[in-house]
Amino acid sequence: MPKPRIQIKDKSLTVRSALSLAAFADARVVAGEAGLDRVISNAMVMEAADIERWGRKGIFLVTSFFALEPLSSDERSSFLDRLIETEPSGIAFKPGRLLSEAPEDIVTCCMAADIPLIKLSAATRYETVLGDVMGSALDTNLMLLNRFFNLHHRTMKLALGQPSLYMILEEAKRVLKFDCSYYDKATGTCVSTTPRQNGLTNLRLEELHRSHYQTFHYYSATIDSAVEAGEHSLAVLIPTSEGTPAYFLVHNRTNEFTALDIMAIESFVSLLQMELLKIAAIEERVFRRSNTLVHDLLLGRYSTNSATDEALKELSLDSNPFYQALLVRFEIEDRSQGGRLNELLRAFRRQLKNYHFNVVYFESNNRLVFLRNFNAEAQALQVDTIREILEGMSTNQSLPAFTYLAILSGTVDRYHIPLANEQVMGVYRLFDPDRKSSYVLHYDNLGIYKIFLNVEDHDTLIEYMDPRLRRLKDENPQIFGTLLSLTDNDLNFKETADKLYVHYKTVSYRVNRARSFYGIDIHDSDTLAQLVIARRILTLMGEDLPQ
Repeated sequence: MPKPRIQIKDKSLTVRSALSLAAFADARVVAGEAGLDRVISNAMVMEAADIERWGRKGIFLVTSFFALEPLSSDERSSFLDRLIETEPSGIAFKPGRLLSEAPEDIVTCCMAADIPLIKLSAATRYETVLGDVMGSALDTNLMLLNRFFNLHHRTMKLALGQPSLYMILEEAKRVLKFDCSYYDKATGTCVSTTPRQNGLTNLRLEELHRSHYQTFHYYSATIDSAVEAGEHSLAVLIPTSEGTPAYFLVHNRTNEFTALDIMAIESFVSLLQMELLKIAAIEERVFRRSNTLVHDLLLGRYSTNSATDEALKELSLDSNPFYQALLVRFEIEDRSQGGRLNELLRAFRRQLKNYHFNVVYFESNNRLVFLRNFNAEAQALQVDTIREILEGMSTNQSLPAFTYLAILSGTVDRYHIPLANEQVMGVYRLFDPDRKSSYVLHYDNLGIYKIFLNVEDHDTLIEYMDPRLRRLKDENPQIFGTLLSLTDNDLNFKETADKLYVHYKTVSYRVNRARSFYGIDIHDSDTLAQLVIARRILTLMGEDLPQ
């Protein structure tokens, strides 16, 4: 199904307007009157019948039909078929040299194809017709070119002034005579020349056919604003360095524009694209600097309090007494969509900053570590807040499916920020290897696990492990791994068998062996707790868990 087109109000020379030229005095339309609004792109005298070689769409032919005289009936019929395919704008017939009237088959053909056939005065000269037609066509194009040059000069002058997005939109409104908006679909950001569009939502797009003067993708847009639902506008896609969808909107309900309007739209979209690239470059530079500062703060690389104060001041994170770290790790479920990780990182950053402004972050691969500054301990981030953001993201169908691990530190002062980082990183090392589900943890709620996190030499943690489990791990790691898998799967034998690719009875056999030979009964609550603790101990020690 062909795409709909923009309604361009073409001011080019048409056959109808050409009839008012001096060369067409005493001329009359013989056939094809329905095609009088065809646009004339060129004009020439028809001296030969091989129109497929020299004919072009929109060409205006001046002829006495002398070139058709040698043709047979079949050859004339073939010529007429090729004439229709060429789509000329019209034919001017000069009588007298060969024929006094247009041939009947030509008249029939022009009537059927709506090709205007005009009979000239016998006194009209060929060069007069060509001069008038070509001169008018060239004048129209020259006028369009001059106006476009003036417009281009105007937009480039605006670009040198380093305009804001709003300034660009205001200039576009002055040129196009319609309100204009910039809309970032990924963030929901809208900048508009009219306040009624600032609440723009629910953008629906239908792509339009790309025609003359258009290099960008154009859409017929339907939008809901703060005061009206289902408003129609023209939307033009602005290519960005991040590939996120952003649009230039012209609030013209009819989608009717002149050729110069389209050229103006192209210029302003290019200007917006340049401005967005500049903003992205500045943000990237600021991000890299901030990333380094935050990383150094988290790792305690500032040796003096004054150096810490200076770094926090540069980050604009020094106005309140308390700090808290938040680590978030994402894992995309479908590995083929791994390239979409940045969408998750960007979406979470945006959501968190909607809740809290005094936040900076460090980004590394699939992890974000945030540092937040706040005024009272009661304002610290809570598990429910972070879970609400992440669960909201998981229901967003525009994002890839994912699992997550989020960890909140306790509250610290500015000179103990590295301690907050140690807390979230310790919990990350303790729980991240699971990666089987999504959960949010708070360091202050870890209970007994804090003992393990505060042990400096992790190799000594083996002493906290049940001796029976240590012996089973050394002598029969396969059974030990099966017991750990059962704890991961809530003692579900069938699910564990599926995960281990063994038969259900094999799992039962191994459980019975553990009870008979080592006195380890997974149905005993104390033993089950020992298994969970053993798993965390081995994780902190960096040992590979038996499979």
